[in-house]
Amino acid sequence: MRVADLIAYLEELAPPALAESYDNVGLLCGHPEAAITGVYCVLDCLPERVQEAIDRGCNVVVAHHPLIFKGIRRIDARHWTGRALELAIKHDVALYAIHTNLDNVLPGVNTMLARRIGLLTEQIRPLRPMQGQLLGLATFVPAADAPRVLQACWAAGAGQVGQYHNCAFQTEGQGFFTPGTGTNPHTGQVGRPEQTQELRLELLVPAHRQRAVLAALKASHPYEEVAYYLYPLQNTWQDHGAGAVADLPTPLPFADFLRQVCQGLGIGHVRHTEPGPGKLVRRVAVCGGAGAFLLDDAKRAGADVLLTGDVKHHEFLEATTGTVFVDVGHYESERLVADELALKIKEKFATFAVHLPEPGQVQSPVHWFTL
Repeated sequence: MRVADLIAYLEELAPPALAESYDNVGLLCGHPEAAITGVYCVLDCLPERVQEAIDRGCNVVVAHHPLIFKGIRRIDARHWTGRALELAIKHDVALYAIHTNLDNVLPGVNTMLARRIGLLTEQIRPLRPMQGQLLGLATFVPAADAPRVLQACWAAGAGQVGQYHNCAFQTEGQGFFTPGTGTNPHTGQVGRPEQTQELRLELLVPAHRQRAVLAALKASHPYEEVAYYLYPLQNTWQDHGAGAVADLPTPLPFADFLRQVCQGLGIGHVRHTEPGPGKLVRRVAVCGGAGAFLLDDAKRAGADVLLTGDVKHHEFLEATTGTVFVDVGHYESERLVADELALKIKEKFATFAVHLPEPGQVQSPVHWFTL
């Protein structure tokens, strides 16, 4: 099994095209054709984690946070980033990052977080759906060939609307064309104007699936010159986006909800804004990492709580008793990602071992002192 095979699977789970523009995801170090000896899943790609991977016979480290985030001018082993890269290069360890692309998909980081704190994830939806990620595709095909063309486009990733799959629309019409010299027309003769009954097929296409869908369209279409329109849409993509929102099975008093959060995440403290008297929690917005920027989205969604990490002082001031901030910490909101990724990789691949740091081996870089 090659590194490329693992990458293909991870990029089906979380396409790199869905990462934020500032992010740096994908294969950061290593060769995609290398054979996998083992995979080590971590939250942060620290030098200690790379050394642990080496000690366990793993030559791939899959991390949520990218080791190389901003541009670097040199690999300086005096800094932890340089030490991690030095170790990886010396021992032929591939480093792969799956960051905001995993944040922006459902299921993804926020589904994992919502499940851990007891939300109903069957109807979870993005808090801020993505924009500029959908295309419209229209093509024209003889009626007898339409089922084959549709099946090919659907298999390549077109035609999904929310939880509805294999979606399309068709209308009947007349196609006009004149085959030119050197053509081999499916219908008609060279040099003679032709009129034929055709179907216009229309489908939604995720932008990152454009190349695959067009290849499938051309491979399945009977015409040697395939006529189609591909155009950007203003629609938001309701399947993916920043944050997520879901409901509790039954409303809970605010203090009971906080106890459930602490138990689910294995933590002993949270920060929060004033909930107001008798606050009940029914709908919860979540965002792993730092999600205070989603407060207005949480309010519009009718969320009683926005649960995230890294909330700053001035951001706390923006909260209301209608939508309360609950800050569980950046690390605390995302440390489950490595476990979930390891589980998914184990289920998919049986030809190599998948490891995680031992309990207690990893802890938050933020420590608390309590009197």
